[in-house]
Amino acid sequence: MVDCHHCRNLFAEQMENSQKARRINQEHPNFECEQCQVSAHSPGAVGASERLVRFVLDSHMKDGRLDPLQACNGIDKKGMSVQRLEHCSVTDLVRHGECLRHKAEGRSMKSRRLEGAFVLEAGDVRSLKSVEAERLFGVYDTATEDSSAHADILLACSSNRRPDRQEARDRIMKLYETGKGVVPIESIIETADFSSTET
Repeated sequence: MVDCHHCRNLFAEQMENSQKARRINQEHPNFECEQCQVSAHSPGAVGASERLVRFVLDSHMKDGRLDPLQACNGIDKKGMSVQRLEHCSVTDLVRHGECLRHKAEGRSMKSRRLEGAFVLEAGDVRSLKSVEAERLFGVYDTATEDSSAHADILLACSSNRRPDRQEARDRIMKLYETGKGVVPIESIIETADFSSTET
């Protein structure tokens, strides 16, 4: 049986840890905490059919294409931040996208532009496997008081070897390529289906 109380405490303790992905995987290598609501501010655990919105800044692009290294930034550390589409309005998405842009400007001391977003389905992300046929990612509700639809995609960090991280990013990008690409935020909710159809 999954100890959801332990999962909630663990995520609360690791919220700002730059090695959160590794710590979560050490404690729960079989992704048990996905079954739990790990944030008191979220509407519940992330369902397999939920669509996850990943914002894209101009710094995530290279030569007019999505840069895997930048687009998946943090996936092996604090997590790749996404918004749960079923729990967002257009207003919510625009507000969170602009907040991300402002934070990025503060870190880089450069002007940043919000290009749009791409959408992944939680079940598709969870189905991605390594060449050893092991699951690569966990998807968890990591809502905050200011962002109740926030979630994180965390790489199951089994080692520090760069090829592992590169392989993981390549898997995410392959999933991205089966979808609609980067689209304007305002159009996401108006569109019936942005989830991928294959992995």
